[in-house]
Amino acid sequence: MKVLDLVLKRQWYDMIERDEKPEEYRDITPHYFSLLVRTGETMSRRIESCENLQNPHSAARWNFENGYYNRRDYDAVRFHRAYTNTTMMREYRGLYIGRGNPDWGAPTDRDVFILALGRRIEQ
Repeated sequence: MKVLDLVLKRQWYDMIERDEKPEEYRDITPHYFSLLVRTGETMSRRIESCENLQNPHSAARWNFENGYYNRRDYDAVRFHRAYTNTTMMREYRGLYIGRGNPDWGAPTDRDVFILALGRRIEQ
């Protein structure tokens, strides 16, 4: 099983645990781009790609939305509650770009990576 590990603030961890938050958000940065998208790009190309993914009319965005970027294949996301030993796993249902729900922690001024989550997986 391929698992993506992410650290969450307690508030967001608790909401996911209670099934109140069905998605998680990550900024479109070179770090998260390399974790979530499979490419052989150099750091300078990842920075350029991240900037272009913010623009809904860019070729990079079109390529992402139409499957020309290979999203990394994860089976699950393991969330860590802050920097503690408390964890939970959820099914990984896909990766999108867009505006998330501000009530669930998404910024209101920019697009982000949206990780769609499924059912809880017992560890």
